[in-house]
Amino acid sequence: MRGSFLLLATALGASFLRVGISQADPVLPMCSKATDTDCFTGKLGLVHIPPVEEDKDQALEYDFGFVDSSGTGWQTNSGDPTNGASIPKALRWIVGQPFDPLFVPASVIHDRYCDMIRSRRVYPWKATHRMFYEALLATGVSPSKARLMYYAVYSFGPRWTPAEIDAGHVCRGNLTPFCQQIIGESGATVSSSDPEPAVAENPAELKKKYEITRGPDGKFDVYRKAIYDQPDVDGDMHAVRTILDATFSGPDAEKSSPEQQMELIENLSDTRHPAEVILLNEKVPNPKSKVTKSPK
Repeated sequence: MRGSFLLLATALGASFLRVGISQADPVLPMCSKATDTDCFTGKLGLVHIPPVEEDKDQALEYDFGFVDSSGTGWQTNSGDPTNGASIPKALRWIVGQPFDPLFVPASVIHDRYCDMIRSRRVYPWKATHRMFYEALLATGVSPSKARLMYYAVYSFGPRWTPAEIDAGHVCRGNLTPFCQQIIGESGATVSSSDPEPAVAENPAELKKKYEITRGPDGKFDVYRKAIYDQPDVDGDMHAVRTILDATFSGPDAEKSSPEQQMELIENLSDTRHPAEVILLNEKVPNPKSKVTKSPK
């Protein structure tokens, strides 16, 4: 999938067509020392992967990354493919065009760490989506739009099994030492504060919704693709925009911290879209077995 785009990008090399960086590009806060947070590293540049088509994946021209509020580094490397703000046309009232310069800095990094390729999902899905929100704010996206975009990726973006996250190799050339990329062989796990599931699903139906694979070490990897194209998503997003606008209409609410705002948005999403049991289960359900009960 995206791995094939990467191979194509490498093979074609100089035949890439450079993507023009317009005057409208935001001025990004760049990290200058290892203790800086909420800032970017490297250089942002995109190149088209031929054939040049509307909404087609592009590739990073340079290494580019972000250091979040906790000091954790996130980096995408030159040659990595991205599809920008990967929201279908029906939902573009939220973000506009996929490669809008205001959203690209956060989107290209988010893309890399949400990849279906197992070795790229170094951090838990919730932490990965939180990074996206913080990167949007650092880029200069308005808080109201950033909140709506965060709700979208948290509710309908990719999710994966938190128990199967392994420690990765340190990002190449990244300013902060707390940056991981390709998964190594350490076998270390990362704790997760993902929401408790409230819905037990039919195992046979889960097989249709998730990519479930077993690695060479015997561990299962459960991955849910983004579900932005489901029929009820558009109506849900319009309703949530009204809720969020009303919630943050007062000055006190706007002064709340990004952490507090993310928690509110997550609670709203968890209420409207309870998490699936499978995301917290180490054992993958057998399609022939009975429906499992939610843990209490």
